[in-house]
Amino acid sequence: SSSSSSSSSSSASSRTFFLRVFAVLALARVASALFNLVHDCDETFNFWEPLHYLLYGAGLQTWEHSPRYALRSALYLGAHRVVATPFAAILGDADHRRVFVFYATRVVLGLASALVDAHLCAATRRAAVAGGETDARIARVLAALLAFSAGPFVASTAFLPSSFAGACVAFAAASALDGAHGRACVACSLAVTLGWPFAGVAALSFGLVAWREIGFAKTFVAAVAPAAMVATASRAADSTFYGKPTWSVMNIVRYNVFTGGGNGAELYGTEPWWYYARTLVNAFSVAAPLSLITPACALAAAIVGGRGASATATATTRARVKILTRAYAPFPIALAFFSALPHKEERFMYV
Repeated sequence: SSSSSSSSSSSASSRTFFLRVFAVLALARVASALFNLVHDCDETFNFWEPLHYLLYGAGLQTWEHSPRYALRSALYLGAHRVVATPFAAILGDADHRRVFVFYATRVVLGLASALVDAHLCAATRRAAVAGGETDARIARVLAALLAFSAGPFVASTAFLPSSFAGACVAFAAASALDGAHGRACVACSLAVTLGWPFAGVAALSFGLVAWREIGFAKTFVAAVAPAAMVATASRAADSTFYGKPTWSVMNIVRYNVFTGGGNGAELYGTEPWWYYARTLVNAFSVAAPLSLITPACALAAAIVGGRGASATATATTRARVKILTRAYAPFPIALAFFSALPHKEERFMYV
């Protein structure tokens, strides 16, 4: 039938778009893996050094990795050890070959990031077409921004929990756009329990959308079941790694939120509320301010354009606003939350 033929053609077009976007993003992310600097001292000393220790039995230890504080997840490190171990086994442990393990691990991180971002671009395209857009140029613009902006270039290959959490949130956004709200909740659970607990701020809106779309029970199971499983595994790995019963996720929240008297995160510097506005402009150029004003303009246009329009046109407009809300809501929520905190770091925006 013409209906099935049209559906098949649309699916093939979506796959082709995904593969093209992935190819472009993969090139950009491999370039990042090979040429991007390690910008954050935490990445070097809290993640690469411990990974070196797990692979070769030697590495420096920071206070965050001491059993007294136990702020860093052993399960997160272990997952990267799984990635790096085959390269270490193939290349051997000669000093001059270890650097290739470093680059190979970064390439894997970059390709995983490209895969997630290509999925987000493809989901954006499907949502735009479903909303009545014929050329879905917004998906191509998104792909270009992800491929050529400084922010994704830096964050995509960073060995940091916030980068992993950001990939999970991007996957959640793609899933929400596709109407797979349970899958979005699973991704958010991984972002919080395996990556960075403060990513829960960005994940909150996906849970609320899922609650409305699939009901409280299904949302609860999709969010809590994977979170409970990962939390159990994380606590077991942390307890083994640190030599005492402990859980890094709870420890880092306790340290950053409940340590008062200026002895928490603010020890390491504070910034004004507009710090992230400057950071985002550096990362995305004009796309950063446009991302803040465009949704408001789109909403206003939808309201004005809906006056006197037909029922079909009004329904289409509402569908577009609904899609926009799903995809956009985590950004202003996270931006407002992190801007309100005294201690700010660029990597917090990787989410």
